[in-house]
Amino acid sequence: MTTRNFDILRLGVGLAHKVRGAELRLSTPSYPDLVASRHPASEISICSVREAVLYSGCRHRSDMSRWINIIEIGGSLEPCRGGVYRLQGSDAEQRWFATLLSADEVIGVLNRLEREEPLSSGVDANLMPDLALGVTAVCLSTDDPFVDIGEVAVTLHSACLVSELLEQSDSRSPKPDLSSSNSSTAHSTSRTKENNR
Repeated sequence: MTTRNFDILRLGVGLAHKVRGAELRLSTPSYPDLVASRHPASEISICSVREAVLYSGCRHRSDMSRWINIIEIGGSLEPCRGGVYRLQGSDAEQRWFATLLSADEVIGVLNRLEREEPLSSGVDANLMPDLALGVTAVCLSTDDPFVDIGEVAVTLHSACLVSELLEQSDSRSPKPDLSSSNSSTAHSTSRTKENNR
């Protein structure tokens, strides 16, 4: 069974792996201040941490998240509220978050929100799934200074969390096997882009 700490680790790794300049800060009993990023001077590469999480996610492997006391996102990502981060130093206003939903499921949530109460038309959504981790990084951006991008991001992230909870309560499935990676095709709508790296 997946632990909540393992899910938090997957989300942190998935987000830090997709955002340039982001850092994943971990604290373990042996390494109280471990920083993982793409920067050459970082203590460990975020790609190496991602590989370790994938290995740990395989059935019959030890859950490495049990030894991690603190998981934080930093670097170019500044925490806002509700699990949403602001990208610093960007020309357009950007808000980022990660979800355990697939890109298609995020698009479904976005479409449902649009039907219930239209989000701002000046906001673009860029979805970056990591199929191996089972995480989708979501970037919302706008050039419109009158759009409250933070509120839009919190609304979408909250709706994604509700969908995650409903999915988990319905499934009651065993720990997912993260050892197999599938390829994905890009999906585009007029307001939503899905990118794979």
